[in-house]
Amino acid sequence: VTNDWLYAFPGPWQPSKNYTVDLRVCNSSEGGCSGVLNTKTFVIDDAAPINVVTTPSLAAHRAGQLGTLYGTVSDPTAPAQPNSLLPSTVYFRVLRDKDGREWAVNPSTFVVAPGTNLVGADEGGGLFSYTTTYLSTDQMFEDGYLYRVNLFATDKAGNAGSVTGSLFRYDISVPTAAMTVPIPGAKINTLATISGTARDPNPKLGDANSSPSGMQGVDIQIQRQFNGNYFNGANFG
Repeated sequence: VTNDWLYAFPGPWQPSKNYTVDLRVCNSSEGGCSGVLNTKTFVIDDAAPINVVTTPSLAAHRAGQLGTLYGTVSDPTAPAQPNSLLPSTVYFRVLRDKDGREWAVNPSTFVVAPGTNLVGADEGGGLFSYTTTYLSTDQMFEDGYLYRVNLFATDKAGNAGSVTGSLFRYDISVPTAAMTVPIPGAKINTLATISGTARDPNPKLGDANSSPSGMQGVDIQIQRQFNGNYFNGANFG
């Protein structure tokens, strides 16, 4: 006689724990029960992967800094269980802030969302990367605009995790600077202050979505002409 059976577990299951179910059969004539016929071990996993975008990492990036996108993914699971992450589910999305459009591999531009899932390469140790010619040759991002990179992953239990990356500005415009004091060729008997102007221009004048990343600092060198020595902060050494 064949009988299908079903057991409704009253619960609750405790998440991130290991469980084992053993099966045995007892007959109705009190003839005893069998030994264990089958054993299944499983994990109750309700925790989504934890994602972190590690590159881009700055408030502003210049050409040559974003040849590859990087992110880390960790997936909490039960003790003594291997990582339950599905590496094939890890992907990046690149978003342009001014219009919410996302990068699409075809036609290699930003399109109305959704864009392309940029599948991450598993570098080991929870590190994932993505690169393409448009990144390595600085063609994906446009000077002056804000962007963000988001990272997504799913584990074997179907828990999906995502993280919204921080906004960064892509800035490839070079600041300008000029010296106002001293005046070239001037003959003076003392000079207490050297001064000038420095500007970081908006690369797209009139475009409210574009902006420079701002001045970080101004450096000067002072050289004594007769021997070529430079001022080191205390003397001309």
